[in-house]
Formats: sequence, C-alpha cells, structure tokens
Amino acid sequence: MYLWITNDANRIPLKVEVEILIGSLVLELQSYEGLKNEMTSKR
Repeated sequence: MYLWITNDANRIPLKVEVEILIGSLVLELQSYEGLKNEMTSKR
C-alpha cells in the first residue's frame, strides 16, 4: 500500500494505492471542507 498525505497539521490522505489479487485500487481525494487547521501544503 502506498499513501500520500499532506505535509501540514491536517495530515490529510490525498491518494492511496493498494494492490489486490485481481489488480489494484487507487483512491484520490476530490474535495475537502471544514479543516481544523488552515491548508498550507501546495499541489
């Protein structure tokens, strides 16, 4: 499993890749709201 998270106080998971028996699964964050801390990471 590969996990990409923001490098700020929120530590939001942005992308996850998981290999499974019949292929792989990719999850990507589409939107966010109501964060506890201001978003400071860029990209």
